[in-house]
Amino acid sequence: NQKRNIMLIGIVAMVAISLIAGINLYNKIKPSDVVMDLYEYYGLSQAESTNEAILVLEDTIMENRIILEDGEKYIEHSVINEYIDNKFYWDNNENILIYTTPTEIIKVKINSKDYTVNKTTETSDKVIVKTNGDIVYIALSFIEKYSNIEYTYFENPNRMVVRYRWDEDILFASADDDTQIRFASDKHSDILTNVKKGTELMILVNETPGTEYTKVATSDGIIGYIADNKLGESSYKKQSNDFQTTTYPSINKGYVNLAWCSVTNQNANSKVTSLLKNTQGVNVVSPTWLTVSGENGEITSLASQNVVSDIHDKGMEVWALIDDFDPNVSVASVLAHTTSRENLINNIIAEVVKFNIDGINIDFEYVTEESSKDYLQFIRELSTKCRANSIVLSVDSYVYMSYNYFYYRGEVSEVADYVVIMGYDEHHKNSEQSGSVASISWTKKAIDNSIADGVPAEKLVIGMPFYARLWTEQGGTFTDCQSLSMSEQEQVLTDNNVTATWDEETQQNYVEYTSAEKTYKMWMEDTRSIEAKLKVINATNVGGIAFWRLGQEKDDVWNTIIKYVN
Repeated sequence: NQKRNIMLIGIVAMVAISLIAGINLYNKIKPSDVVMDLYEYYGLSQAESTNEAILVLEDTIMENRIILEDGEKYIEHSVINEYIDNKFYWDNNENILIYTTPTEIIKVKINSKDYTVNKTTETSDKVIVKTNGDIVYIALSFIEKYSNIEYTYFENPNRMVVRYRWDEDILFASADDDTQIRFASDKHSDILTNVKKGTELMILVNETPGTEYTKVATSDGIIGYIADNKLGESSYKKQSNDFQTTTYPSINKGYVNLAWCSVTNQNANSKVTSLLKNTQGVNVVSPTWLTVSGENGEITSLASQNVVSDIHDKGMEVWALIDDFDPNVSVASVLAHTTSRENLINNIIAEVVKFNIDGINIDFEYVTEESSKDYLQFIRELSTKCRANSIVLSVDSYVYMSYNYFYYRGEVSEVADYVVIMGYDEHHKNSEQSGSVASISWTKKAIDNSIADGVPAEKLVIGMPFYARLWTEQGGTFTDCQSLSMSEQEQVLTDNNVTATWDEETQQNYVEYTSAEKTYKMWMEDTRSIEAKLKVINATNVGGIAFWRLGQEKDDVWNTIIKYVN
């Protein structure tokens, strides 16, 4: 009996162990049926949901909340500016929201239902702009007047899903069966929501490699994981709607052949006509007439009616250049304040109209990353005023490199008529080593990088130098450089009894010689180097060419230039 009891106990123990093992195995196999509370999922309490809502941008749940107030939904300006429409400009100094269209400058002040469209005051049903400390909120009803968005609002919890990625290939697939979307890529993870067979889901590519789950976004703003065996075949498609996207009409002058003319005082104006005497193919002259000279947007002007008339008589246009070179003026501060920025624009337009000037050439070379948004807004507002007065707007910019991305050439080209790339100073007086002012590879970068940055080829004008630098080196380190015209470069060869040789890499004549224990180097600009650049430019169908500056060239270079003027 004792043996039998022991055997029974053993059998019972084995059964119990097997049962426990089976339960454990079942628990491992069985998917979780726990449904996560969506308030917990979104991190939104029911108390908060009375005046806040979750914002979901396509497939991203934002940390920034929507504010619910007086029957209106308010979204943070920073979110709108970064993801949806960066034309909503906020002036933090004067607390003004500005939106610029091709023909209108719309301004809104804090806590106001009123807004101005150019000089006309209009009224909204709701307050348009609210602030909470440094955070600026814009009414959704105002945003959708100007921006291409669609949204759907859901409750319990309050959340809004915004669609804004139009004409972009997005991956979608439908559920193959009734199933669940889970919080994590694991069947033991809590369920976020149930989906019916045929429900369309946005696929988040490469979010869950190496698992049996795919990360997806539902149309009601839930982002989680679906089992791969419950998901149908995926395909890309574009979201579209009937919103009419704003386009900025441009003045197209055909192929531009622009020559800059340095005018530093009124007496220099008397030389402009003579400098044009032997040019060929030039159709635009840009004298350096205007400078930002005051913190309130004042400008100084050297414009001459006689010069304008003479240039017009030659069948050419005048695009007056304005620069930011005055060391006593913080142009960054001017652009950062709506009042001074507006004064500057009005002063420029008034001067152009007064002298019957055809266009403006913006040459702001001291833009920084910190001032770049204000600079871009200046160009947008100026473009609206230029458009209203049939004034050509051209904007100078450096060759695009990673360290000067903030010149926003693509966005500038959207509103300006031409973007002029200063395709020179590849090596300049502050460079760490000597080198060419404009090698052939630098010219190619001027074109390729600009187009890659969003400048349409037909709006792109490539600038070339009529000057070169004579570099002085001692002990292998350059100590000085001189900027020389074409004639002065040739004089260096004569004075030092040296001969230049053609450098295939830079496509320039190169000279090097030693004198008084110093080494001199020069990558020359002459007819041959200019023609090499013109061949590259001519093959790309860009909008034109430009030359810095009149008076530094030899007359015979125009015989070559005219062959490539389109």
